[in-house]
Amino acid sequence: MKIKEINYGLKNEDKTILLISASHEQKQLHAFSYHFKEVCRELGFTVHAVSPYKDGTISKKIDFRFGGASFSDYYTGKKRFPLSRILRDYPNSDVIIIENPKFPFDNDVNIPVFYYHRDLQSPLYVRNPTHLGVRFWSKEKTPDGRPKGGQPELLEIYHPEVWYDNEIKKIWFTMAISREEFSELNVGSNIKRDFKGFAYYGSYKSVDEMMPFNNVHYQIYHHHKRIIDYIEKNNLATEFRRVNTSLQEYRQHLYQFDATVIIPAWDSWETRRLYEASFCKCVPLLYIQNENARKVFAAQGYIEGETCITFEDESYLEYLKEFMYNDYDFDSIRKKGYELVTHRHTYKARIVELAEKLKFDDVYVRNKLYKQLLQKNFLSNIEKLIEKIELLKNRSS
Repeated sequence: MKIKEINYGLKNEDKTILLISASHEQKQLHAFSYHFKEVCRELGFTVHAVSPYKDGTISKKIDFRFGGASFSDYYTGKKRFPLSRILRDYPNSDVIIIENPKFPFDNDVNIPVFYYHRDLQSPLYVRNPTHLGVRFWSKEKTPDGRPKGGQPELLEIYHPEVWYDNEIKKIWFTMAISREEFSELNVGSNIKRDFKGFAYYGSYKSVDEMMPFNNVHYQIYHHHKRIIDYIEKNNLATEFRRVNTSLQEYRQHLYQFDATVIIPAWDSWETRRLYEASFCKCVPLLYIQNENARKVFAAQGYIEGETCITFEDESYLEYLKEFMYNDYDFDSIRKKGYELVTHRHTYKARIVELAEKLKFDDVYVRNKLYKQLLQKNFLSNIEKLIEKIELLKNRSS
C-alpha cells in the first residue's frame, strides 16, 4: 500500500511530521510510536521525533526555566508546556502527532495536532487537540446521555472539555502488527506447531495487583480475571501462563500452539495480540462480550469460523477443548487470518489509514500555501490592510 500523491506537486518528502513520544526509541517493546516513526520514514515522510524526558529535547528547554517554571512544574501539571516552543525548533512541521507521554502540553499552534493514547489508564494531557485518536471507546451511553465504558469514560473523568467539544475531531483506530518482530525468521527454524489444544499466555499484572485498589481497573479487567480463573481451575488450556516472561517466549508459543485465548479489555474491542496470533497462524479464540463488540471485530475482519473462533462464555471453552477440531477448519482459519493481517493490520496499512482519516494531503497543501504566503509577506500586508479598513470604518461612524 502506498500513500497517494496529491495533485499539487507535493511528494511525501515535502511532508514533515513532528512526533512527540516517550517511546519512539523503544524498538524492543514494539511501541507504536517507534514503528510509526520508522514506517513514515520508509514511506518518504520527514519525521522529527522528540521526547519530553530526553536531554537535548523538551526537558533541556524546561531546565532553562522557560516561562519562569521548572521541569517539575510542567511534569506535575502545574504548568502546560506550549507546543509553539517545540515548533520553534522544527518550523517546517506540517502536523504534530503526540503519543501520550504523561506530560502536559498547551496546543497554541496553528498546525493540526493529532493525539493518540498508548494505553488505557493515561489521562489526556493536550489542551484542545485538533484530532484525537482514540483506541478504546464505546457507542453505548448512560441514561443521562454520557458515553458508557472504556476510554470515553476515562476521558470524561480527566478532560470533559475535550471529549464533549464537538469542534474537536475524534478518530478511532486500532493497533497493528510488527512483521519484523513476528517473522518466523526471528523465532528460529526449529519451531514446529506441535501442541494440540489452546494456550493462554497473558501479561495482565494489573488484574491481580491493581483491581483491589482501583475501580477503573476493575471495570476494565474483572471479566478477564473471571475467565482466566475458570480456565486455570478447570485445566482447559494445554499451556497456561498468567504473565509472559519475554517477547521471544511469547512468539514461540504462538508458533507452537494451534490456538490461543484472546480476551480484550472491557469495551475496548481492540488488542494487538489478536493480530499477532493471526500473523503467526495461531487461531485466535476471541472473547466476545456483546453484539456491539462482535460488529466492531467483524469490521476489523474477524468473523466467527472464518478468521477466528469466538466464545461468549468461559464454559464454552470446555466444549471447544473437546470438539473444536471437528467443528472448525484450522488450516482455512490460519490462512485467512494471516492474509487479513498482512493486508489490513500492518503498521504500514495503519499509517495509510490514519493519513486518509486525517486528510494529511489537505493539511500539507494548506500548510504549504500558508508558508509561501508568510515568506512573501502577503499575510502581514493583508493584516495591515484590514487594520486600515477598520480604522476608516471607525472614522466614518
